Amino acid sequence: MKNETVNIRNDQGKVLYTTMARSTKEAVEKAVKDGVSLESACLEGTDMIGANLAGAKLGGANLKNADFTRSNLSGAKWSFADLSGANLTGADLSNCTLNNATLDYANFEQSYS
Repeated sequence: MKNETVNIRNDQGKVLYTTMARSTKEAVEKAVKDGVSLESACLEGTDMIGANLAGAKLGGANLKNADFTRSNLSGAKWSFADLSGANLTGADLSNCTLNNATLDYANFEQSYS
């Protein structure tokens, strides 16, 4: 797959981060590695399987139905994020902050902290 410009936006369409990447997953991983805050990002339905998002700042983000299966989410800040229907099967949730996050129908099977 070829690198393309990927914009990570919020629900209002404002660009939060732009990079060259092969996928949204890769762009989000780069943003996290660069220390960029993705608070209020719209990542609804995104395939994030196996992603390394340790320390991610995703407070208030729209993560509905996103798939974080086997992802490293340790130390991530998810306060006020909407994780409705998200799949977190086997994810590392150690030291995560989920204060006031919406977790309706989220799957935490075999996740650990």
